[in-house]
Amino acid sequence: MKINYTLKKVALGIGISFVSLFTFAAGNHAFAMSSMKPAFDISNYQGFLSDNEAQGLKNETSFDILNAQQGTYRNYAFSNNSAELNKYNIPFGIYSFATYNSVAQAQNEAQSLYNQDPNAKFYVNDVENNATGTYYPPSAATIAWAQTMHSLTNRPVILYSDQSYMTNAISADARNAYDTLWLAAYPYNGTPDPNSEPDPSYHYDLWQYSNSYPSVSLGQEVDASVIPDQGKPLSYWTGNSSDDNQSTQITQPSNTNNSGSTSQNNSDNSDNNQQTNQNNQSNNNQAEQNAKNQAAINKAKQVAKQHQEWLKQQAKKKAKAKAIAKQKAIEEASKKAARKAAAQRRYIHAHYYSSNKIKKFRVTAKNGINVYYHGKKVNHFKRGVVVKVSSFNWYRNMTKATNSYGATFTSNKKCVKAIWR
Repeated sequence: MKINYTLKKVALGIGISFVSLFTFAAGNHAFAMSSMKPAFDISNYQGFLSDNEAQGLKNETSFDILNAQQGTYRNYAFSNNSAELNKYNIPFGIYSFATYNSVAQAQNEAQSLYNQDPNAKFYVNDVENNATGTYYPPSAATIAWAQTMHSLTNRPVILYSDQSYMTNAISADARNAYDTLWLAAYPYNGTPDPNSEPDPSYHYDLWQYSNSYPSVSLGQEVDASVIPDQGKPLSYWTGNSSDDNQSTQITQPSNTNNSGSTSQNNSDNSDNNQQTNQNNQSNNNQAEQNAKNQAAINKAKQVAKQHQEWLKQQAKKKAKAKAIAKQKAIEEASKKAARKAAAQRRYIHAHYYSSNKIKKFRVTAKNGINVYYHGKKVNHFKRGVVVKVSSFNWYRNMTKATNSYGATFTSNKKCVKAIWR
């Protein structure tokens, strides 16, 4: 798979721009620059998009790809950024940074991503290694992610990774479960040229060729992607068939042949003017670069400040949720204790006497009952004997009757019968 590009080199002269056309070739193929504008990967590193930035992206990009979540954890800037792009009718897809390690987790992440925006133009599973180089999810889980998303939408379901990981860590079955692939591979000079375009054994339809594209709208460097030659048309990504009018074109060279001869004076003036223009251009370029650098610094500070504020808000929410959960646990424990106490009282009332109106018992137990004083047996009442009752003492699961001398005996309704008169 190869992509066409044209490079233009402009030299300043006596009011004339000399354009030199360079056409690259590989084998029998020629290459020319596609007229497609790049697609930007916009994540939490770009922070909250402003209204002006979104307006700028309208003219700078063909479409964009928004990070919506990591695992099932929502990107704090996603709601704002998706609303800004929708405001200016900028088509975009959304992606999830994978953290799953099982089929169930992958299915949950896919469902979560779809819920973030059911109207996205396409959905991407971003499967790549972590900072420690130890993330290798099961192939079945990556397949399950695609199957789950396909069950939710008819829009394109995409798998993203860098070329090395896509080739060596992701199985062919997993790659084939997706509608197509989005491949990251960065040339050394950061510029997409045909000699550095990836050419793996599998097909892909979107190439992320730079992780340092200088965005004018955002004032910072971003990840940028283009559609390769023989890739799916632009409408596949934007959902608008009219976008396919941005077909691949060859830039026509300007006529650089000078007819006739010029005088020596004109030649000298040309040299002087060219040197002056070059100096002015150099100064302008330096000033522009300084402005861009400062804008990038300011943007980075703004993003960092926004992120810190967001972290504080999340910490407050977590603390509040923890306090509420703790209070609910205390209330539930109190209710549980009350229910248990009520059940104990019902049990005691059903099996033991406890009313202070009872002053006498008749012993009904076949073998009689024992009488205790300070834990020691001091007497025994036979069946049929009437004993006086002064009060009742409550224990964990029973009551005991007490006589006027402080001795205790059972008040179990199977052993004694109350004499109410």
